[in-house]
Order: sequence, then C-alpha cells, then structure tokens
Amino acid sequence: MQDVLGNERQGAAQAQIVREAVFGGRLRDLVLDAADNRFLALESERGMVWAIDRTSGRATVISGPGVPDNANPLQSPVSLALDAANNRALVATNNSAQHITAVDLTTGARTRIGAYPDFTFSSASSIRVDAARNRLMLLQWGNNRGTTASRIIAQDLTTGQGSFFMAAGIPDNVNNPEQATRMAMDPATGRMWIPSGFFSQAILAIDPNTGARTVLTGGLAYAGHFDLDGANNRLLRCSSTRLEAIDATTGAVTTISGPGLPDNQLPFDHAWDVVLDAAANRALVTDRRGRRVIAVDLATGARSIFWESKSGSGPDIQNPDDLILDAQNNRVLVASRQAVVAVDLATGTRSTISDNTTPNANNPFSRLTSLVLVPGAGYVLAADGGNDTLYRVDLATGARTVLSSNTVPDATNPFSSPQVVFHDAVGARALVIDSSVGAVFAVDLVTGARTVVSSNTVPDSVNTFSEPTAGALDLFNGRLPVGDYGNESILSVDLITGQRTVVSNSSSGGNGPGFYNPFGTGSYDPVTNTAWFSDDSYLSLQSVDVATGDRVLVSGPTNAAPTDPMSGMAGAAWDGQATIYVADRTSGAIVAIDRVTGERVIVSK
Repeated sequence: MQDVLGNERQGAAQAQIVREAVFGGRLRDLVLDAADNRFLALESERGMVWAIDRTSGRATVISGPGVPDNANPLQSPVSLALDAANNRALVATNNSAQHITAVDLTTGARTRIGAYPDFTFSSASSIRVDAARNRLMLLQWGNNRGTTASRIIAQDLTTGQGSFFMAAGIPDNVNNPEQATRMAMDPATGRMWIPSGFFSQAILAIDPNTGARTVLTGGLAYAGHFDLDGANNRLLRCSSTRLEAIDATTGAVTTISGPGLPDNQLPFDHAWDVVLDAAANRALVTDRRGRRVIAVDLATGARSIFWESKSGSGPDIQNPDDLILDAQNNRVLVASRQAVVAVDLATGTRSTISDNTTPNANNPFSRLTSLVLVPGAGYVLAADGGNDTLYRVDLATGARTVLSSNTVPDATNPFSSPQVVFHDAVGARALVIDSSVGAVFAVDLVTGARTVVSSNTVPDSVNTFSEPTAGALDLFNGRLPVGDYGNESILSVDLITGQRTVVSNSSSGGNGPGFYNPFGTGSYDPVTNTAWFSDDSYLSLQSVDVATGDRVLVSGPTNAAPTDPMSGMAGAAWDGQATIYVADRTSGAIVAIDRVTGERVIVSK
C-alpha cells in the first residue's frame, strides 16, 4: 500500500492463495485412478506426481519436492503406472541411475525399487502394470534410427527383480520395434501395443506370454501416444491435431475428433497423450505439450476444456514487464504487452482495463513496460517502450491519452526506451527511467514536458548509467535507487541534484549474491531501509540494504525449495506486510513471494 509519498506501508490487502490450483510445468502420462475418482499425472520439470479430480478438474500435489520430504526425488520422470493393489504409483525416470520409484498414494513417500539387467541400455519411455501377472512392464525405446531395437523388461512386483521379456532375438527377430515411445495394455489379458518407427510409424501388438510381435497397422505419421478402448476393440491415438481410433483387429484408422470434426471449436494445438474415461464415454487428451487437457466426447467428437495449467479466469497475461499493487481494490495491475490487466488477489481473476480495442482503438499501446498509480486521481501512468510514450490510462473507462511523447508537448529531451515510471508526490511529477538514453527524466503531470533529473552528463559523469532497467522510489530520503543491467549494480539518484552514488554491486559495495538483470518497479521499506528488486536473468528476488549495500537472496532457484518455478521475473510489488508480488515474464503468471521464507505461490496464471 502506498502512502502519500509513494512509499510502502502496513495495512495492505492480502492475497488468498489456493496452493492446490498451481501447476508450474507440463503434464504428461495421464492415468485413470477410477477407485479414487481421479487421474494421476506427472510433471517432469519438477519431478512431481499430481492428482486431478475426475469431476472438478482440481489439481493437487501427491508427491514432489518437499512433499512429504526430499528423499528419493523423481529426477526426469517420463512415465507413470497405477499399482492399485499396493496403493501406489510407479514412476520411471531417465536420470543417470534410471530407477523405478514407488510413490505411496496416501503419504506421497517415495521408495526406489527394481533390479534390472543392463538397465542403462537406453532411455525408458513407458511403463504399465500387468496386475494379472503381478509384474511391471517397462518399455525402453532403443537407439536413434533403429540401430538398436526397442525392448521390454518385466519386473516382478513382489521381488523387484527384472528380466528381458521382449528384445531383438527375444523371442525372435520378427518385427523388431524401433524408437517405441509408448505402451498401451489390455488390463484383462495383458496384451500390449507399441508404436515402431519415427517418420513412418507402425503399431505392433505384443503377445503377453511370448513377446511375439505382429503388425496391426503401418504407414502412420509419427505422432503422440495411445490408449486402449477395450469395450470397442480399438486404440485411441493422438495425431497432433486429431484424435484417431485404430481398430484392434483390422488396423483400420478413423478420425474421432479434429479439424471440422465435429467443428473447429477448441482445436488441438499439439495433442500428445490420451487416456480413456469409459464411464463418461470420453477421452482426455493432453494438449499444448501438456499445458491443458481437453475432454473429447467419444460419441460426437466434441471438445471441451477439462483442465488447464492456470489459476483464475480471464484474458491471458502476455510477456509482462511490470506490475504494481492497487491495495485499495485488492488487486495488482499488470503491464501485459499491449494491455493493462487487473488481477484480483482473492480469486486470481484477470480483467482488461485497457487495450487496443478497450474502450476503443485511440492512442494504441505498442509495448508496455511499466505502470504507476497516481493516488486519488483515478488513473495510472503507463510507460510504453515500443513507441516512446507515457500514457494516462483512466481506470474506470480504460481511455488512453498521451501525456508525454517525442512530439507531445515537443521534442525536447526525447524518450528512447522508457523502462520504469514512478509518481513523485512531493515534486508533483512523474519520474521515468529510460534504459536506452541512460537517464532519469521528470515529466510534468499537466503539460507532459520532460526535463533531465540525472544522466551521464547531468549533473556530471560520475557513476554513469549503462542500461538502467529497474528502480525503487524512496521519497522519504529524496532518492531513487536504480537497478542497472549494464553495470550489474544499484545506483542511488538524488532527486534534487541528480547525483549518482553506488549503493551495491557484485564487485564493490555490499555482500551477498550479485545482480545481473534487475527488472521493473521495485519496492522500498523506509522502516528497514530495504529495497527489493527482481532479477530477470537470475530468476530471483533480492533485497538490498540501501545503507550498506548488502544483498540477500529472498527467493530463487537455489533457496527455500519453492514449489513454483519462475521462467522470467519482473517487478516487486510489496504489500506492506509479508508478501511481494512479481510477474513471470515468460509464463504470464502472477506470483506471491513470502519475503521471509522465499516460498513462491502462483496467484493467477
């Protein structure tokens, strides 16, 4: 919450974060757990097992980093199978040790099991449980271009011992498979199907007793995975933009859902994995490389969203460069490329305040880089680095007016790349950091006239800017700490004289981790004399003691084992209490960070 000086203070609203709704990576290998009315799935990036409710689509973490602990982590997991009799999921990994890990479905505890012959022969690609024979079947895909055939290892679920079940020469060399990426199994008979080939793909049927292989069909384009629809004697197969059915007797291929079938609503982007939900007469298909799950009605082919890797509803946030807190309305405002988007901190709901069609096309945005609230004025100032403009955006109507540009009011002291904007309540002006000019400008809030507060010649050339990309306004002390990407430092700019002093950098001044690319609007706490900055390259939030220059890593890839990863960072909007909000520049997520523990939680995505 900002006071009249534009600084942060106590009393800001708090986000109500639902951790269970968060999913940070790509979902793969859906498996139906009908007894518990859910689907199980892997998230390979973080090594997690998720449960997705069969009815609501709500996702919860069963096992992963810190859940319930960090023992026996799932390193590069590739496939998952349900061992219902033992209340566990079995996970194949492709790390250097290549274990099968058992995950207790009640506690999430992980135990490594299995002893395999020559297990490091090639990468694991798929596993399935043959409950009737009390064994796990593990498919290894073989070397590239078929120089070594794919093979299957059978592992006894009681003893953990494994042996070759199918390989080149086992039981013979007829129809040796290559580059098999997926296995489907008939739970009643144990019969298996695998794909073979890369550019031209065949489907092979595997005898569960002998390992003998027969060709079901061939000449298929390489595509995604498949599952058995035993009641209809067919395989369901993903083929990029389509869901196909392959007759398990004749091999005939038909399209169930795809372009024009039944319509073009919600087209597949990259259909990859499929699981049958027979009771609902539907197939669930992972799409967009695991970022969403589409339910396909098997009678009509109609498609609908079942689950999506996002939290909250509303327009997607595109490549956000900054965000600010609007505590009075319990929301953050986000600079979302060509839109100003509001994100409700209680629900994660996103709504557009202004874009190039809202309320109209007048004064269009090009590439928004920063926002600042002007308290009590009913508008935000929006810096646009694409067209070198500072806009006034009405929060009620979304109307955009140009406050300052390289022609408004004139061409004096032109912008080149306005990066961060602040409201200076004491000076009744806006302050703009321009990363290309290497300067801090003052902008008159009435006329839009620009004057130089500090540059590499104003007031002198001491402690010059290189590429300033961030700032945290401190009006109590009449200064602007500026984060500079070019010289990896924090410089303090005196708002009266324009003089620059080095507060902190990696080589001189301050202890702790260095900066590389501080980005966006930071926050300042006058009580502790601390500024917070996001570092877009180090994917971290850092605090800086403005007196000593000491730096502390608040949250990043190497501390606090946070559940939710970042793929880009901008802004640091402090709520005056325990939480700092940042934007993920790649995924568009709005993330809440505990400023003490560093733990991160996605508020909206």
